[in-house]
Amino acid sequence: MDNTLKFIKKLVVMCKVSYNIKRKLMKNLILKVRELLYNVKKLLNYFIIHKIYNFINYKMFAVIDDD
Repeated sequence: MDNTLKFIKKLVVMCKVSYNIKRKLMKNLILKVRELLYNVKKLLNYFIIHKIYNFINYKMFAVIDDD
């Protein structure tokens, strides 16, 4: 009986440890995904702004050339 209790206690401790490790891993993973999404968003904003800027420049020069 005593051995069984020790075994159960060990199992509980192992489960707690693995739960904490999983939590830390998930937290790290979530942080990495957030960082990646933030970088992708910055990149997309950069490209969109440049496309708009180039489009406006092209239109302005096209209008100037038409005159």
